[in-house]
Amino acid sequence: MDQCTVRGERIKLLSTDGDWAQVETSKGIRGYLHKTQYSSGAKKFSTTVDKMNLRETPGFNAKVITILPINSSVEYLNVKSDFQDVAKIQGREILGYWYKVRAADGSIGWIHGCCVSGI
Repeated sequence: MDQCTVRGERIKLLSTDGDWAQVETSKGIRGYLHKTQYSSGAKKFSTTVDKMNLRETPGFNAKVITILPINSSVEYLNVKSDFQDVAKIQGREILGYWYKVRAADGSIGWIHGCCVSGI
């Protein structure tokens, strides 16, 4: 489960839809916040290749949610796969983990670590 911070308190981030997020406090209270009202405190990555696939689950066979252009900023959600895959980029094989991220449009998915900076 992802977490975010509101006024210094860590709360669960249950889902996002555009500019809004459904959240749950430590006391089990659920509600909605605008993206300007919370901070995930997550690290930012930047894509280093054009047309990078953001996938539903970690793995090259997973459904593609969206395609990110080069230099896209994504927010790392502090979750990485417990396995590594080999990506083949320009004739090179690169072993790397999958990282759960939020794209600028609010989409949440997984990207391979082969082609991002800031890891």
